[in-house]
Amino acid sequence: MTSAAITLLALGTLLLGSTAFISCLALVIHHALSEALRVRRERRAEEALVLLAAPIIEGEELCDVTAIAAKRFGRGPVAEVLRRARNDLKGERATAITAALEAIGEIDKLQKLARSRRAARRRTAIRHLGECGGDCARDALRDALQDREWEVRRAARDGLLSDGREESIRFAVQSYLGETAENLGWRRSFYARFALVAPDQLCGLLREATLDPVEEKLAIEALGHARSESALPEVRRRLAAEDPELRASAARFSGKLRDQASTPILVRLLADAEWFVRAAAARGLESLPKGAEALATLGKCLNDSSWWVRSNAARTLSREGEPGFAILRRAIEGDDNYARDAALAALATLRVTTVAPIEARGEAVSSRTEAVATW
Repeated sequence: MTSAAITLLALGTLLLGSTAFISCLALVIHHALSEALRVRRERRAEEALVLLAAPIIEGEELCDVTAIAAKRFGRGPVAEVLRRARNDLKGERATAITAALEAIGEIDKLQKLARSRRAARRRTAIRHLGECGGDCARDALRDALQDREWEVRRAARDGLLSDGREESIRFAVQSYLGETAENLGWRRSFYARFALVAPDQLCGLLREATLDPVEEKLAIEALGHARSESALPEVRRRLAAEDPELRASAARFSGKLRDQASTPILVRLLADAEWFVRAAAARGLESLPKGAEALATLGKCLNDSSWWVRSNAARTLSREGEPGFAILRRAIEGDDNYARDAALAALATLRVTTVAPIEARGEAVSSRTEAVATW
């Protein structure tokens, strides 16, 4: 290798090393500056909260105090405080916060950002507009339903659901149903938010019966997580649906909300043709009062061909005190090895609790403790 080639190689190596060093240095500086700005913004937001807390709670003179806070701490930190507060408030106080955000120009700024060429900026702006409320924000959210980026459209739908007005929810639902989303987690997220902010409207969709069975299943699951009692009549009807997934979802819902009116139907579902429906019914009965017929049917489920059915039936029986323990003991003493295993597993994992304080003579213990001790 000639000296010229060696010199070029050395210069190239030095240049690459210098470039890498400068890039790393720039990255460290950028990170440090970003962290400093974040800390400064959080500190200003905390200081602004001290000034804004009383007007936000009382709903009086909020616009005037917000203007003062924006001059002192900056519009960004003040707007962040107001948006967070509005997420927890409803009615007149939420309306007052929206008016204060409009007064300092926050909604106008977000509307401009919502038209940015960068998808990340549009998504952030739309998400913040969903927290602002009001007609101007709602109109921007409706326009964003046509955005080319699905994340922006998703943020717009969430904001319209949070708006809570019937028209806003209708636009959000129409946009969602018009999408061909295959991501199950994304679809669950939509219904979870729907059930959280507007459960009555979601129950209305079930009453209209306009959703296909898959969407109804997701809606019922979300309403169950939200503990929406207003959905009980509609979900109870799905216990007799043709679609087995709907029957199973309705059975789980009934158990979560302890719908005693569903008990007879759940007992019948213990003999359903689909194993996952039988398993859901056995689990749903766990939190419901059960008579002799229900307990006897659960006992028969210990001989089911599905492990999930046997396991859920044994679990439910183990929480019924002495009547349930008696059935489990018979299964343990029987000839069915699968039923024996299910009964033993349920009893082994049962938490022994005392329902009455132990007296000095040690006799006042729960029947559940006694039953576990004797099996």
